[in-house]
Amino acid sequence: METFKNINKPSKEEQKIAIESYDALASVIKELKSSNPEIEIEETQERIKIPLSALKLLGDILEAMSKGKPFSLVPIATEVTTQKAAEINGCTIDHKD
Repeated sequence: METFKNINKPSKEEQKIAIESYDALASVIKELKSSNPEIEIEETQERIKIPLSALKLLGDILEAMSKGKPFSLVPIATEVTTQKAAEINGCTIDHKD
């Protein structure tokens, strides 16, 4: 998994799309009965099976984007250096000799 080099706030356009997408996705998720629903990419008509938990995570991402919040994903079992942890949290580490 790629580590994050730039974590940026969503643009106004991304926020607008995320608001619309989140509302639609949230209502669809409530109706799902399968633990592995199939989604379709309209542009290519390709159908993809996706775990419901991943779809819910997408909903969380869209919700954050709709509010203009920057976000990143870090796998739970990932080990990071102190420096990388500081970058994740948006702070700096003062090194004292």
